[in-house]
Amino acid sequence: MTNNTEKQVEKPNFYEFLNKPEIKPYQSTVDGKALFEDLIRTIPRYAVLDDHYSKTTALWIMHTYVYPKFAYSPRLNITSAHKGCGKSTVLQIVGLLANKPYQAESITKSSFVRDVDAYKPTILIDEVDEMFKDKENGHTLVAVLNGGYGYNGTVISSVARGNTWQSKRYETFCPVALSGIKDIPLPALASRCIVLRLQKVLKYKIKQKEKLKTHKRKYRKPFEELQSKLLRWSQDVELDDDVEMPEDWEARFCDNWRPLFAIAKSFDCEQMVIETANNFIEEDDDDKNLKVLKDALEVFDEEKKWSSEFCAELNTETYYQIFNFSKGITPDNLAKLLKPFGIRPKSIRKGEKTYKGYERKQFVPHWQAHGWVDDTGLQGKETLMYSRNKGWRM
Repeated sequence: MTNNTEKQVEKPNFYEFLNKPEIKPYQSTVDGKALFEDLIRTIPRYAVLDDHYSKTTALWIMHTYVYPKFAYSPRLNITSAHKGCGKSTVLQIVGLLANKPYQAESITKSSFVRDVDAYKPTILIDEVDEMFKDKENGHTLVAVLNGGYGYNGTVISSVARGNTWQSKRYETFCPVALSGIKDIPLPALASRCIVLRLQKVLKYKIKQKEKLKTHKRKYRKPFEELQSKLLRWSQDVELDDDVEMPEDWEARFCDNWRPLFAIAKSFDCEQMVIETANNFIEEDDDDKNLKVLKDALEVFDEEKKWSSEFCAELNTETYYQIFNFSKGITPDNLAKLLKPFGIRPKSIRKGEKTYKGYERKQFVPHWQAHGWVDDTGLQGKETLMYSRNKGWRM
C-alpha cells in the first residue's frame, strides 16, 4: 500500500489527454477474417517479420479491443539480441493499430496505476531493458505489470481526502507491449509474455519496406481507419472466453494464447493459430536447448558430472528453478534438452559409486561449433569457461 495525495480532478477524455483525434466505431459491420487479413497485409509493409510473427502481432492487436472478455491479457515482448533489429518499428506499428495506445519510454508506478484505471489503455513501453536497471522503480513497476496480467489485477493506495487518509482501489488489468534488448530477466514476467525475437536482416530487405510516416495526420489515416474497424468489430463479435485449447499445450501457454485462439476461432481459423503458436513452442524449446548447452560450460569444472550434480548446479539459477512448477530442472528434463545434440547420459563412475551422468568431452565439439571455445578444446587448468554471472573467464 502506498501513500499519495490525490486531488479531486476529473480526468479528461483519453484522446484529449493525449491530444489525438478520437477513434469512433466504423459505420458498417466488419468481417473479422477480412480485418485480420488487412492487418497481416499492413504490418509486413513496414517491418521485416516472419509470417508467424505477423499473424501473432495482428491477433494480439485485435485482442487489445476485446481483452476485458478474458481472464488474462498476454504481454507482447518484442526483443532482440542486438540493436537495429526493428523492435521500435514493430512497437510503433502496434501503437498505430492497438486500442487506446499509450506509449512511454519510461513510466512510474503511480502514473501507470492511475492512467490504467482511468483510461484502460494499451501500454507500450520501449527500451524496457533500461527500466529493469532501475532497481527501486523498475521492480515495483514489474510487480504491477505482473498483477495487471489478470482480470483481478489491482493496486491499493492510500490517498488524502481532506484531513484523513482513505484507501482507494486501482484496476491494473490492461494489455501491455514491451520492447527491449535481450529476454526479460524476470521469470514471472517473462512467463506472461508472447515473445517476438527479431534478428538482424539484410539491408536490401529493409529497403523493400515502406517507411512509417506518422508525423502528419494524412499518413495516419489508413491506420485510424483500421482502428475504427477494429473498434466496430469488437462491439459486434461474440467470443468464447473459455475456448478449449490443444491438450499438448502447457497451462501458462494456454493462458497466454487463449484470447488469440478465441479470436481466430471466431472466424474459423483455429488450425492457423495452432500452427502459428506451435512455432513459438519450437523456438522456446530451441532456446532452452542452447541455454543448457552453454551453461554446461560453467557446470563442467571437472571431467565428469552425475546428472544429479549437473541439475543441482543449474538450479542455483532462477531460470531453472521455475521448471516443474518451481521444483527445478530434473535429470529427465536435462536429458531431453541435450538429446537434440546427440548428448546422452551414460554410466559415470566416481570413487565407488556409479550413476547416470555426462563427460565433458561429450560437449566440447558442440561448444566449438558455436564458437564458445577455441579449437584447442578444453584441457588442463587453463580452460576457457563461460560463467552465467561473470561471462568468459579462464
